[in-house]
Amino acid sequence: RSPSRGLGDVYKRQNVRAEALINLGQFNAAVYKPEIALNYYNQAEIFANQVDDYESIAKVNYYKYILLAESEDADTLDKMLTIAQYNFEKAYKSKNHPDLISVKNSKAMWYTSMGEFQKADQLFTEMDKSYQSMYGFISFSHYINHANTHYYFCLLYTSPSPRDGLLS
Repeated sequence: RSPSRGLGDVYKRQNVRAEALINLGQFNAAVYKPEIALNYYNQAEIFANQVDDYESIAKVNYYKYILLAESEDADTLDKMLTIAQYNFEKAYKSKNHPDLISVKNSKAMWYTSMGEFQKADQLFTEMDKSYQSMYGFISFSHYINHANTHYYFCLLYTSPSPRDGLLS
């Protein structure tokens, strides 16, 4: 007879299954098989949700965002990033965890591409504080991303318009 297993063992098995499925999804995404990758991510999300494995739920949504960024509508992509950010925040005690910063960076870049410069600027400022807290300095790449946001924001308000008579 095998000893009875408690709920902790069930959690561990579901967690390992979710992580294995995430890894299979990552592999298939890397070898350009997005449909298979998405299937593995969806299966992983089911297992992760059954045991409130916040880290795996976050990873799945972030990887699905990366996989589907070119093909999904804006609302779906925003929802994926929001779910990823929320679950990483629940999974990690530190607001400065690299996974969480990666999601915030993707979200800020996405906001920039959607013309939502103030939202992007707010996230870049949060990330600057996180980098400052973790490493004692602000990441050079964040300076560039932050500067791009300000550039596009300024460009938006300084570009010539047909009303100026400068385009003829």
